[in-house]
Amino acid sequence: MLIPSRDLKFFVHSGSYVVRRIGRTEELTGADVVLVHRLLKGSAREVVGNDAYLVLTRAVLDGIGGNAAALGLTEHVEHLDIGDTDVFIESLQERWEAEETSGHQAVSPESALTAIGADMPATLQEMWSWYTNPRKRVQWQEGLTRVTEAVDGRRGVGTVNHCAHGGGVTIQHVLDWQPFTSFTTRDEVQGAGLVVTVTYVFTPVEGGTNATAYFTCDPEQAWPQVEAVLSPNFGSANQRLIGMPAAQAEST
Repeated sequence: MLIPSRDLKFFVHSGSYVVRRIGRTEELTGADVVLVHRLLKGSAREVVGNDAYLVLTRAVLDGIGGNAAALGLTEHVEHLDIGDTDVFIESLQERWEAEETSGHQAVSPESALTAIGADMPATLQEMWSWYTNPRKRVQWQEGLTRVTEAVDGRRGVGTVNHCAHGGGVTIQHVLDWQPFTSFTTRDEVQGAGLVVTVTYVFTPVEGGTNATAYFTCDPEQAWPQVEAVLSPNFGSANQRLIGMPAAQAEST
C-alpha cells in the first residue's frame, strides 16, 4: 500500500450548494462548489514549497472567528478565472516535522531493559491495527481476556485501557502515538506497585513488518521476575499473531 508515502492536501470552504440528481447519483453544484474545484489547481504548493498543505478560505476563517497569525497560517490571494479569492495556507510538512521533533515519550533501544520482536507477514497498517485495536488484541495477546477503552475522540495519546488478564488488571496509558510507526504505553499493574513502559516499533521488512517491543520497568530490580513472565508470553503471542492477518483476509 502506498498510503504512508502519499502527501495530503486539504481544502476547506464554507458556502452554499445545490444537489443535482443525475440518474441514480447525486452531485453538488453551485458557485461555492466551483470555487473549491478551482482552488484545487491554485498556487498553494508554490507558497509552501511542498505537496502537503491545508487551504482555508476567508469564509471559513471568518466563520470560526479564527486568527490567521495565531494559527500560523500564511495569507495568500488566489487569482482564479472566477475572481480573486483570499485564502490562508499551512504547510502540513512543516507541521509534521515539528511534531516529529517534539518531545515524544519513547523507550529507546539503548535504554530498554529488553527488546522482544518478530517479523510478521503483514503490512504496517495491518500490524498497527492488530496491536492497537482492543477487539483484535484479545484474539492474540497471551492471557488477555478483556480491554475496556476510555478515549476522548480518536484513539491516541491520553487513551486509557483497562486490561483484564487472569485475576489481575493492568491500567494502560498511551503516552506516545505515531501511526503505523510506533506507540508507547505505561502499564500499571494494579496492586503490585509495578509500572512497565513499552514502546512498540513497526518497521517494513521483506515480506511484511517487523514488530519489536522495548521495555523498561519501575522498580528496575523487579525486571528479572517480570521478564520471566513477559518473554514466554510475548513469544507465544507473536506465534499466534503471525497467522492471523492472513486468516482474516481469507475470511473476508
